[in-house]
Amino acid sequence: MIWREGAQRPTGGVAIGSPSATPPQRGENKVSGISSAHLNNKVGPVMRQGELAVAVAEAAGIDNPGKKIVVEDKVAYLRIQADDEMIIHRQTIEEMLGRPFSMNELEVELSSFAGRIDTHVDHVRFYYTKHL
Repeated sequence: MIWREGAQRPTGGVAIGSPSATPPQRGENKVSGISSAHLNNKVGPVMRQGELAVAVAEAAGIDNPGKKIVVEDKVAYLRIQADDEMIIHRQTIEEMLGRPFSMNELEVELSSFAGRIDTHVDHVRFYYTKHL
């Protein structure tokens, strides 16, 4: 799991500092991440910053073995993403929080998400039906 921008990460996260932003040079076009988002296969939740967001990020790393999970700290929210598909189980979130958890709580803290979403009582799945 890769934590970017110095997110308040629990033990086990790896912090990756953001590269310093340099203004584009004459004739050089820089495409921002948001304007090129439709060109990738990233899926996952965007959570309001807090205890639940950190628990969901850690749960994503545990529930998706072998996948590269990227967590971007945007101060007010965490963007948690992976390529193509991400599944997060209620039980894993409960283990990270150390308390019972209902998937309805996730919907309250979910600011947005990338991809399609399929919610169940015991898990949530973010995915794309077509690979770009």
